[in-house]
Amino acid sequence: MNGLNKWVILACQCLLVETISAQTIEIDLPPCSGLQYSVIAMEGMKQDTVLNGRMAEAGKTVIVLPAQYANYRGVGRLAIKECKSINLILNGEELIVIKEVRGYDNIEVTFDKSEENRFIDDVTARQRQLLEKYQYVLSGLSEFQMKDQMYPALRQEQMGLENQYVALQKEIRNSPLYAGRLVEMLNCLTGTGSSLTQSAEDVRKEQQKYISDRLNFLLMFKPH
Repeated sequence: MNGLNKWVILACQCLLVETISAQTIEIDLPPCSGLQYSVIAMEGMKQDTVLNGRMAEAGKTVIVLPAQYANYRGVGRLAIKECKSINLILNGEELIVIKEVRGYDNIEVTFDKSEENRFIDDVTARQRQLLEKYQYVLSGLSEFQMKDQMYPALRQEQMGLENQYVALQKEIRNSPLYAGRLVEMLNCLTGTGSSLTQSAEDVRKEQQKYISDRLNFLLMFKPH
């Protein structure tokens, strides 16, 4: 399970409702041509189907959320039967454009005209890559002793990854976007700390501080 899927499983519990204009999703996914789709909103443990439809034959479809969902702001899912399930933030951006990006084994998508969805895709991918690289470096360090030729290079790489990771966490924390708050919450729930060198106890204390000082349940879990 990749990082994006992980945030979706948890973030679909999040919902914020405010007064906003109608939201439109513009889709360009030729592999999904002619297939049925559903737009789903998640409210706690409930799934609320906003609407159902069928993709155009060319895979280009425009979805306008119904009037009763004009106030919806939170996390939803575009499920295209037998093709692709796409998780996205709906937060009042009037237009979200979803386009195909060719992957090696499956259909990948990118978001245009949606700062929220671009941000969460970007930072979760970068965070996942840094965590994976760090584990690789730790594995390499365990194979060498300090006197070995490779050890200094690996140590330097380790410190470089730590600096990049801390900078990324600062970027997430300082972001004014709703997506930034989602990533913060999900990192807390998954035990992902603000530093790669933290002990389990340090992460636990950080989780407690986040829950007591920063987590706003009225923002993250206000029902539709």
